[in-house]
Amino acid sequence: MTKRVLHLSDLHFGRVNAPALEALCEIVLARKAELDLIVVTGDWTQRARTVEFRAAIEFVSQLSCPVVSVPGNHDVPLYDLPRRLLAPYSRYAKMQSTTISDYQDEFLSVVGLSTVNPFRVDSGHVHQTDIDRTHAFFSKAAPNALKIIACHHPLFDPREMRWLRPEYRAKRLLDTGADVVLSGHSHVQWVQQSDELGRAILHISAGTSISSRLREEVNGFHVIELETEVSKRPGVLVKTYDLTKTGFLERDRPSQRFTF
Repeated sequence: MTKRVLHLSDLHFGRVNAPALEALCEIVLARKAELDLIVVTGDWTQRARTVEFRAAIEFVSQLSCPVVSVPGNHDVPLYDLPRRLLAPYSRYAKMQSTTISDYQDEFLSVVGLSTVNPFRVDSGHVHQTDIDRTHAFFSKAAPNALKIIACHHPLFDPREMRWLRPEYRAKRLLDTGADVVLSGHSHVQWVQQSDELGRAILHISAGTSISSRLREEVNGFHVIELETEVSKRPGVLVKTYDLTKTGFLERDRPSQRFTF
C-alpha cells in the first residue's frame, strides 16, 4: 500500500503566476484519487488581504482530500499595524473553514505549527507551547507512524539561512521524535536527510508552487510517497515536480528514497 502526500508552499494568492496556477489545478485534479493528504506550509497570500484569502479558499474547495495548513509570514498584515499587532491571524482564520491544523492515521502523524513572529517581517519564532503540543500529539501516534512537523520556516537549512529564533527551541522541536519536517519560506526546493541530533531527520522544503515571486527557480512542489506496512516503519520516496512549458513534470533525475 502506498500513501501520497502533496507538499505545497508559498502560493502567494495576490501575486500568482497564472499558468502555474492553471497547471497545478490540472495535475492535482487529474490525480486527486491518488492523494491521501495535502500539506501547505504557509504564505497562502501575498498581503493577507480578504480577497486573497477568498482566492485561497476557492482553490482548496476544489480538492478532495484533507488539507493541513499553517500560516506564513505573508499571512499576517504587513502595513495594517494595529491588526498585525493585535489580531494578526484574524484573516488567516478564514482558512480554518476548509483546512485542518493536524492529521493522524495509522501511518501518518502530522502536526502543523505556526512559526510566524508578527513583530518581525521575515524571521520566525518557536514557542515552548508548540514543543509541548508536538510532544503530546506524537505520543498518540500509531507505533510505526511517520511523524511529520509542518511549519513555514525551515528548522534546518543546508545553506545556513537561519530564520528561526531561538535556535535552542528549534532543536528541541526537532527532538520531539519528528521523522520529517515540511517547510517553505525560502522559495527554493531542497530535500536533505540530516543527523544533527544523532538520528535521521528528513527535511523537505518546497519552493513556491504558483507565485511569480521566484528566486532563481521555477514553480514547483513535492509528492511524498510512503511505502506502508503496519508491521514496520515506512520508507519514503520524494518526487519533485517543476513547471515546464507543458505543465508540471517530475524532475529528470532519480527520485530520492529514505528510510528511518
